[in-house]
Amino acid sequence: MKSKVNKIILIGTAGKLPNSSKKLGDVYIIDQAYLGATAVDDDSIKQPLTPNFLVKCDFSTASIVSTDFFYGFSERVLSGNYPNQTQRLIQAVNQYFYTTDLVDMEVAQFYHFCNLFDPEKSLNYIAIKGAANTIGNAEEQIENSSIVIQNAIERAIALL
Repeated sequence: MKSKVNKIILIGTAGKLPNSSKKLGDVYIIDQAYLGATAVDDDSIKQPLTPNFLVKCDFSTASIVSTDFFYGFSERVLSGNYPNQTQRLIQAVNQYFYTTDLVDMEVAQFYHFCNLFDPEKSLNYIAIKGAANTIGNAEEQIENSSIVIQNAIERAIALL
């Protein structure tokens, strides 16, 4: 039975990583997503994970690392001061902390499962995320989350 769902757009907030030029409050199409210490990490998964969305759009793009350790994905891991450091987390922070724009908990997994469960490639899926806070500055999250969600909803509606 063919699914009636043919487009899925994931929206949400993310943290801005230190070397990112992305602006707080702005939203971006996530064109490259990396697994960074998640339940589905596996060396056989080809990265970066990418969207499958046939509708053309000229929105700005960003890269993201998705992790189960959102609040732990920080310089504390690099300095050895994070209490729950796993080898996967250390590896992910070393690889993506200074080379990726944003961090969240779901885009890479979302892209992975959409691809995995749609072998015919008939599903259009994409993520729109905005930087609500700079990593380590939780106060910015309260300040910017509502505008990020509002902007992401507007972009998602434009793509439907």
